[in-house]
Amino acid sequence: MSKKVFIILVISLIFTPVFAGAVSDSGNSVSVSIFAKSDSSSWSKEITMNVGQNFDFLAVAKNNSGYPLMNVTLEVDFPKDVLSNGVVNINGKKSEKNLEGGLNIGAFLPGEEKAISFQAKSVTLNSKQQNGEILATVSSQNGESSDSIKTSLNPYSFQIARTAKKASLATVSFSVKQWYVWLIFIVALAIYLFRVFLRLFSTPMS
Repeated sequence: MSKKVFIILVISLIFTPVFAGAVSDSGNSVSVSIFAKSDSSSWSKEITMNVGQNFDFLAVAKNNSGYPLMNVTLEVDFPKDVLSNGVVNINGKKSEKNLEGGLNIGAFLPGEEKAISFQAKSVTLNSKQQNGEILATVSSQNGESSDSIKTSLNPYSFQIARTAKKASLATVSFSVKQWYVWLIFIVALAIYLFRVFLRLFSTPMS
């Protein structure tokens, strides 16, 4: 093998990953899939949420390229009536950070996958939007990829929650009214007893 051919082979081995990265960048070098389920269901791409019901979410990120990826981040966008509880697990281990503002899920070896799990629930009683989506996006130095779940709010549970809220307010209002009635009764009784004592002491003794 001539010296010239050897040099060409060495240069090609050095720069092949760079060119491979440039090519695979357009083909999503990193990907993500997101799923959700309740306690009694299986993983799904569509969920119907009851007000106050917790759901488990699973985002699976993967390095599809033949080279390492550094500082891969995960962002999850929730509808305005869905809130994460802030607890995140990466490959079964609790993360010290949450999803707010994007979560750095670290470096990925070629072909490596990471499972990111978290919980969220519907918390709003006044939202008129009953359909939405939860969007997960992973980003690396060579591109990004997104996946989503369709969400819908169970209108029956929505009405129950609003009715329960009104009933709770009515109970509080009734309790306050009861308290005022008792207060008026005690004050009236105190005034009556005070007048009785005045009459007793003001009556001249024979």
